[in-house]
Amino acid sequence: MSKLVTYTLYAEVGGVVGTGLSPSFATFKAVSNGQSLTPTPTITEMGDGFYKYSFDWALVSEDSYLVKIDLGEATPPGERYIINRLERHDYLPSTAESIEASAELIKTKADSILASAEYLEALVTRLLDIEEGEWQIANNQLVIKDSQGNEITKFNLFGASGGPTNSNPYHRVLTYRSPRPTK
Repeated sequence: MSKLVTYTLYAEVGGVVGTGLSPSFATFKAVSNGQSLTPTPTITEMGDGFYKYSFDWALVSEDSYLVKIDLGEATPPGERYIINRLERHDYLPSTAESIEASAELIKTKADSILASAEYLEALVTRLLDIEEGEWQIANNQLVIKDSQGNEITKFNLFGASGGPTNSNPYHRVLTYRSPRPTK
């Protein structure tokens, strides 16, 4: 995964905006051991004296680098070099955004799982109400009530010949269902 950070710098030469320069890295050293990094990033001009380069922290193991940028021989000695320190934590804002996006996705998934669990719980409760409740056949109907006596479902019952029946039902047709849980 790329951990690309774009760094910027501003150049002034003799008190005038430094445009048209060709800055390059004179030094790019790891703070921990002083080893030089090669190859170094390319510095490009943005205009109005501003320049930029990108550095991918995913490609290195060091936590910080010291860089010395050479603006070129045409630059007066006191203005020729720009010194910067690059830190691994420079890419943390984008990492934080990535973590925030991941956390939002996890929350969305967790909410979906919770809703599914609540739906399943409601369905299981309904099944228990049917199993633990009362079933009664009267007036050619099967009436199912929960354990508190509330009607859950009502069916018209029909025999094998198609006529209404109280005994030996062959077919049932739903006539009433209490509202059941929705997903």
